[in-house]
Amino acid sequence: MRGSRPQSELTLAIGVGVTTVLAARVSDTATAALTLVNHVASMLFILSRAAGTNVTMVVPQNFDVIDAMRPMALSAQRSVEARG
Repeated sequence: MRGSRPQSELTLAIGVGVTTVLAARVSDTATAALTLVNHVASMLFILSRAAGTNVTMVVPQNFDVIDAMRPMALSAQRSVEARG
């Protein structure tokens, strides 16, 4: 399941590219409109990813989860180092 997300994003990007090529056959205005919508959608996607990353970093800091998990992380790191 983890690997399917980048593949679906790539498929969507290829589909938008093909649609843009098809719109270019209709008129310049259709191509410009489709490209503008694509850029706005890409900007919103990037902003939502950035917001998700910031929430992921801020929420654990506020709940002191990082301090609570530090001993578990150190013990896991030591066990991996002992094996390798």
